[in-house]
Amino acid sequence: PLPGGAATAALALARGPIVVVERGALTGLDPGSGRTLWRLAPPGAARLEVAPFGGIAAAGADTGFVYGVDAAGRVAWRVRVPGPVARPPAPAGRACLALAEADPGAALLAIDPASGARLWESRLDLTPSGPPIAWGRRIAVAGTIGGDPAIAALERTGAPAWTVAPPLLAGPPALAAAGALLVARDPGGAVVALGRDGAIRWSRPAGPGHVELGSASPAIARATVVVPAADGLAALDARTGEIVGAIPGAAPSRLAVDAALGVTAMDADGVASGWRLATHLSVV
Repeated sequence: PLPGGAATAALALARGPIVVVERGALTGLDPGSGRTLWRLAPPGAARLEVAPFGGIAAAGADTGFVYGVDAAGRVAWRVRVPGPVARPPAPAGRACLALAEADPGAALLAIDPASGARLWESRLDLTPSGPPIAWGRRIAVAGTIGGDPAIAALERTGAPAWTVAPPLLAGPPALAAAGALLVARDPGGAVVALGRDGAIRWSRPAGPGHVELGSASPAIARATVVVPAADGLAALDARTGEIVGAIPGAAPSRLAVDAALGVTAMDADGVASGWRLATHLSVV
């Protein structure tokens, strides 16, 4: 039994405990026995967004702080941000990226996860729909501007590179990096791939009707993009967008693919399903 309320996430620290995340608290559990090691409730926090960075858990709170929590449950550092942390922190090189609400859009901060030093801060015009992602030498953030989908790219220094509004997308995009391409999908199933300059390299429209397929980000491995489609999951060639495989009947809210192209999907009811690639043909 969990020592507190319902869990919203769980993560493991390097050579340390399993950290269970609740809406307003963190609990460290011994990975061998499940014994409670410590419990931390940041003051006033009603929502926490947490991600591991080696031996530190970076916890963004709706109170406008990001906490660095070590393996012993101690607050190693605390950084004030412009507003409530909107998404789980994300890694980019040696930096911890935190997205905070900052009217009228958002603020993206880069923090040293070891010391809590503030590296840089950049303001965004969009309202984020997902966490920032590292994309080569850049960082990408997806969201909406006035309700319209938008994607912003920044340099690793926080300087803006470009912001585009792909015309094929409708609704908040979800992102994934596929080498030199940035793949985005909307809740209806439309997919676009952007190049380093923000131009569209290929695209696939949503299926017929107005079916909501959830917010699962594209899952990418071995130049293959797996995305929810109208009748299940579609596997696309990351270079061209052509369909190379399909899994019927799946409707995931979370999606992952491994290096052997095994697919794992979890639906909105918490049911997880897995598929293994039986055979394939490669022509070189």
